[in-house]
Amino acid sequence: MSKQTLSILVFLVVLGAIGGLFYFRNAAPQKMHTVGVIEYLDVMAPTYTGFKEKMAKLGYTEGKNISYEYRQANGSFDALDLASKEFIGKNVDIIFATALEAALSAKKETEAAGRTDIPVVFANANNPDELGLIASFKSSGNNLTGVATDFSNVTAKKLEFLRQINPAIKKIGVFDAKITDPAGQFMLAELKKQAARLGMEVVLFPLVSPPTEASTAEMAKVIAEMKPGAMDAYFHLPGPLLNIPPNIPFNLQVQNKLKVPGVYLVPQMVEAGGVMSYQHSFSRVGAQAALYADKILRGAKPSELPIEYQDKNDLVVNPKAAQSIGLDLPQSLIGIADQVIQ
Repeated sequence: MSKQTLSILVFLVVLGAIGGLFYFRNAAPQKMHTVGVIEYLDVMAPTYTGFKEKMAKLGYTEGKNISYEYRQANGSFDALDLASKEFIGKNVDIIFATALEAALSAKKETEAAGRTDIPVVFANANNPDELGLIASFKSSGNNLTGVATDFSNVTAKKLEFLRQINPAIKKIGVFDAKITDPAGQFMLAELKKQAARLGMEVVLFPLVSPPTEASTAEMAKVIAEMKPGAMDAYFHLPGPLLNIPPNIPFNLQVQNKLKVPGVYLVPQMVEAGGVMSYQHSFSRVGAQAALYADKILRGAKPSELPIEYQDKNDLVVNPKAAQSIGLDLPQSLIGIADQVIQ
């Protein structure tokens, strides 16, 4: 064998070894892992879908090296806590919390049970440092990490877009649910602050019922009593009462009855006839959260993984819906929209 041939063979062996090392380092772990998924509200279901799809792309095949246990809380804080406790009892490898409220529950229950060894990956957690979920974006300082959202910026942009639709807007109408969640409380406080800065007034329509059938009847009654001129625009807030399936359509009824532009939480509302939404994509945030789960299953600790914001927010507009209530959306708004519903 010539020296040249020997050198080529040695090179190929080394190259193969390096390639094998790269493969095994990047291949998904083959041990069976269990992820306990806590869904706060059905409207956020695309988060879990995006998470699972990205995990599959990362090499996690359901039934082979990963399994999922899914619990839907339907806006119930008690159900969130029960799901957290159940997953702690089952000793899952990761708890995936699809919202701030689910993450707060998982944090509380893992601490109470002395099981902070169970990692929690969260998604859609608005301003988590301000609401007590994490110590800082650099390090959570606990067993949590994941993807945050910025409601302060989102709220300001929504008001800016409403002003583009109608510069004369002064009164922003909202449902003020007595029973809400940290996300709803935060956004309402932020809305009041941002509206005052812009010379706008927030008009509250109180709702006192819990998110049950009683709240559905109460919302119908409040809307029936609304008079023309009660608001210049409707602002859809987070929270269980406004976003459980029976009550979601009422958010559109306000816009259509009073013929004012509505700005909504999710694109599905715009597809159903709302004028506009400005929000992050649940499915993209779920995929972003999957990257954290992958790193943790490979051995990383949550406190070592800095928290990230969502990649972007999407502006979705429906010009036909606007025309149906006597409004023409300005081209300046349509031109920057990520999606225009035709």
